[in-house]
Amino acid sequence: MLNNASFDALANSYDNNFTHSIIGTLQRNKVWKYLEENLDGNKAMNILEINCGTGEDALWLASKGHQVIATDISEQMIEVAKQKANIQKVNINPLVCSFVNLATDLNGQKFDMIFSNFGGLNCSNNQELTQLNIDFAKLLKPKGLLVMILLGKKCFLENLYFLLRFNFKKLNRRKQATEAYLSHNNFITTWYYNYQEMAKIFNLFQLKQKKPIGLFIPPSYLEPLIQKNKLLLPIIKRLENAIGNISFLTNYSDHIYIEMKLK
Repeated sequence: MLNNASFDALANSYDNNFTHSIIGTLQRNKVWKYLEENLDGNKAMNILEINCGTGEDALWLASKGHQVIATDISEQMIEVAKQKANIQKVNINPLVCSFVNLATDLNGQKFDMIFSNFGGLNCSNNQELTQLNIDFAKLLKPKGLLVMILLGKKCFLENLYFLLRFNFKKLNRRKQATEAYLSHNNFITTWYYNYQEMAKIFNLFQLKQKKPIGLFIPPSYLEPLIQKNKLLLPIIKRLENAIGNISFLTNYSDHIYIEMKLK
């Protein structure tokens, strides 16, 4: 489970290291594309974002006319989100809150959508997600949406990278929990899921849609490689646009986009 200190140290550098990186931008744009395709642009929605980080998605959603409560356990992440909202003059409601406390801290409030981007829920094990299934259902309006973007379990491009480097020990490393490096002496346990597992855990919801996020856009730790080989970018974009939207390939991408509706 997440803790405050795990991500406070990353807050001031997160946008430079991921949000505005080549890989971070490409993957986030795909998430936004899927959201725009499936959200009612004519209706202002009440949205609860969990693990909002520095608020990039919350600010984008609010700029589209939606009301957003953006939550994160990290006080420093929320502080950066507030600063960005002030600079951009976009109205969001940032709140320091762990998702394990949402059902009690936001008791009585109902949302059209709960949204979590880029693997925040990968810091939860099966038992914790089972509880979130119940908590999220309490927070949503009838037929409310749950949209989760998680680290997938069978990343095709990652396995190809390790194979080409003859690093056979790391092939299929996502099949079990790993200790993800955040910063010096700062690690956090990460679990990986496919969409079938999430559909089974979140049994109060009906799976509406699943999509790949990063079938050919590499994992973020390969940013230095992309920076040194920018001639690869047109190829990556072409492949991602041509093949990277096919739903049955969802489980083989870096992240998986899952959209569910409350039963």
